[in-house]
Amino acid sequence: MTRFITTAAYAATGSLGYALIYPIAVPAIAFVLSLFLMPETRKMSIWAPEPAKA
Repeated sequence: MTRFITTAAYAATGSLGYALIYPIAVPAIAFVLSLFLMPETRKMSIWAPEPAKA
């Protein structure tokens, strides 16, 4: 979809700068959201078995 949206934005505005806003802004926003919404896994071991939940 990025290819079509960027091409449509370039055709509508005629400016490469405005056309590149979408493919740069969407991943940047996704990165910022992932920084705040993903859980911290620093102290979790992937090799240790999980304790049994009662």
